[in-house]
Amino acid sequence: MQAITDEPVFYAGKYPAYIINDNEELIKKSIELSAQNFYSINELQKLIQKKYDAPFEAYQHYFSKLFPAKISIGGEVYGIIDPDNGNLVACFSMNRYGDQSKLEGMNQGIAAVLVAKFDEILNGKYNEYASFGHLAVNQDYKGQGIFMKMVMSWGEYIKKSKPSFKGMVTFVTAPQTMKYYFENGWKYLGPLDYDSIIIDGKKFLDFEVENLDIYIDKVPASYVVCYDFVSDQ
Repeated sequence: MQAITDEPVFYAGKYPAYIINDNEELIKKSIELSAQNFYSINELQKLIQKKYDAPFEAYQHYFSKLFPAKISIGGEVYGIIDPDNGNLVACFSMNRYGDQSKLEGMNQGIAAVLVAKFDEILNGKYNEYASFGHLAVNQDYKGQGIFMKMVMSWGEYIKKSKPSFKGMVTFVTAPQTMKYYFENGWKYLGPLDYDSIIIDGKKFLDFEVENLDIYIDKVPASYVVCYDFVSDQ
């Protein structure tokens, strides 16, 4: 595998996270992984949220355009690597947003929503916050709770390395992560009514975290959560 950096920027559990912007091999894998993730939730969103009728190639094309756009406005693409075999466990992109007027390109539709929501939390300030782009996880690793580890670890990394940041926002596609947020005080900003999500006759929020893996493919994606660094200090 092509060299990334000398040291990981942080760890998500046992998995090291690297900035992979300049690693063509891993960027291609990240694009493919993101497309696979979005394609696999296609049927779920038809049932519960929005309807996305598109072939896999359409998702691949979308993400091939999305990653360069994210990098171009001041973010990085991160890859989470399995230290035992070098496999790409997960990937995500990070943006640093300031003034809303500077949002551009492929990110505008998604980022404008995040800005507006986060603005409500931060009393009208459009300055210095970070946003995950689309997170994607290798399905072989979904039982590791890698989403939760990624978001929490990355949040701590951002707080320590970017002290001027006011907070962060993220899309999350793993139900055990959202369950954790609900129980630990993270703020839910998404459009879904959780009481309306019934799986096998049981409300989504009634599932225990450790038992959610078997339901991960039955819950829609595109949740938005935010973490307010200001009130956390």
